[in-house]
Amino acid sequence: MKTKTKEQSESPKRQFCTFIVYNRLFGVDILNVKEVNPQVNCVPIYHAPPEVKGYINIRGQIYLILDSLVTLGFDPASVTDITEHQRIILFKSTIDEPFGILVDRISDVVTIEIDKIENRRSEAVNKKRSPSNRIELGSSDFSEGIAKLDDQLLVILNPHALLRIGTAALSSVKA
Repeated sequence: MKTKTKEQSESPKRQFCTFIVYNRLFGVDILNVKEVNPQVNCVPIYHAPPEVKGYINIRGQIYLILDSLVTLGFDPASVTDITEHQRIILFKSTIDEPFGILVDRISDVVTIEIDKIENRRSEAVNKKRSPSNRIELGSSDFSEGIAKLDDQLLVILNPHALLRIGTAALSSVKA
């Protein structure tokens, strides 16, 4: 019977729910995801910033829905395909208030060894958010790290930061 050496033993792993936004791969820790829902009929919040898509009611629970295109710094006017933005990822209530993000497509659940995740947070600590409260793509405000998969990069998002961006955008309207 062979025994594993310390180098051969498996390192801790995390699972991520991955999704596509503007042909780029993003993911969130699967432990934070409540469900993926095809319902995209949001009730708009008038005078809300573009980061906020609206509210949806799912089984009696009201969720604030964020538009991932705007929140992640993409130009929604450049999206011409009607089939895009067809799924909502709803987060567990352990994050904070019930909320979700509108994404183009759901991809796979991937398992990644923790030591394969490059933490970019330390490199961008001094970056500041623009006055419009939008985050710049590549900013560490919303990213927990980046992992290299076989054929592409996975940007791992922090759902707490996504919610802070959405609620900050909403509170700037109320003020």
